[in-house]
Amino acid sequence: MLDFRKNRLAVMVLTICLVAFVIAIRPGEGQKLKSDSPEAVVHSSASSSESRAEKRVSMGSPGSRNTNESKKSEDTLSSREMEVKLSQFQNLSETVLKTEKQKDDYRNLLKDEAMIASASQFLMESHYDPKKDHLELVRIDRLNYLASALSWKENPARQQVVRAMEDLITELKIPKDIPHEAKKAMVGDQIEALMTLIEQAPESAQALDSKYREDPKLRKIILFAKNFYLQQRGK
Repeated sequence: MLDFRKNRLAVMVLTICLVAFVIAIRPGEGQKLKSDSPEAVVHSSASSSESRAEKRVSMGSPGSRNTNESKKSEDTLSSREMEVKLSQFQNLSETVLKTEKQKDDYRNLLKDEAMIASASQFLMESHYDPKKDHLELVRIDRLNYLASALSWKENPARQQVVRAMEDLITELKIPKDIPHEAKKAMVGDQIEALMTLIEQAPESAQALDSKYREDPKLRKIILFAKNFYLQQRGK
């Protein structure tokens, strides 16, 4: 299974090449991106990604961070409830030899519909705040959780997870007024979600590939994700 905490650096370096096509068509942003040399863009992306990767390790478990969100609906969890469950998920996922109880607890988290809905809801919004530099890592935690839930083939909530990944790929709206780095992170989420579908739900990935052949933005995301996935598999 893909682990986005480990692959984020490579994905972000790849994403910087794609963002110029996906985002640059917006007024006021396109010219700035086009004026950057490819060498400078890739170097800047790699440096910032390495910094984010180091930060991911130093930030600790998901439960140690607080996004201060209020509960948004009865079908989702409050911020505090979600952080507690993500911390439990992280601890159990890192336990190599699980007891029977731990296996049951882990599967209960993977099929938790409110937890899946909360992760999806969070990823569909930018949550950008210049005073909080860890939000990208919070997004990675939720994306990693959804990928794990999808990797369990017998998951009763599997179709809900597939829909969450599909929505992230096709329905994500990237705000115009957030920094370029934040936009890169959101496009990176889309690429990683599609890579997860390619590996865990290939029929869904194929359906998206066929449906969005004429969509210029999504077509580029799909092609980048497919090519990067094949590169990773070839290593």
